[in-house]
Formats: sequence, structure tokens, C-alpha cells
Amino acid sequence: MALKLYGMPLSNYYNIVKAVMIEQQLEFEEVLVKPSQENTYLNKSPMGKVPCLETEQGFLTETAVILNYLDSLGKQPSFYPGDSFARAKV
Repeated sequence: MALKLYGMPLSNYYNIVKAVMIEQQLEFEEVLVKPSQENTYLNKSPMGKVPCLETEQGFLTETAVILNYLDSLGKQPSFYPGDSFARAKV
């Protein structure tokens, strides 16, 4: 299953995640949605926010969490410093 990125181009957070996915050469499908309180979207993103990333294991929300996950999948060098304290400050 390919990754699915839910969100909209008007969201800076969506664009950050999308840029990292492109830079890391990850295959993904874009699903254009607005933030929503509809039950179908709340099942994916409990706060109804974008971006939301669908993986084989389930859904991830919050940009920092998604970026951490994508960094571990990437084919390119990490965007994060190697030092754990410096990484925590990013």
C-alpha cells in the first residue's frame, strides 16, 4: 500500500510534509481534503486537522510526528542532526 497524504495546498503544514516526501523520493498519493469534523475524517485525524498520513500501520497526524516517520523511511540522508539533543531542538 502506498502512503496517502491527506490535506490541501493552502496548508503550510501539508506543504512541508509534501516537500519532504518529494525530497525523500517516497511514492505517495495525495487526497485533497479540508480540515473537517465529519466522522469519516475524524476516524483518520481525531482532531480533524491536516495533514494526515495514511500508512500500512494506520494514520499519523501532526506535522512533526509525520516528518519523524518519513525521515526513517527516506532514501536520502536524514533532515535531522545526528546528535540527540540537537535533534530534539529541531
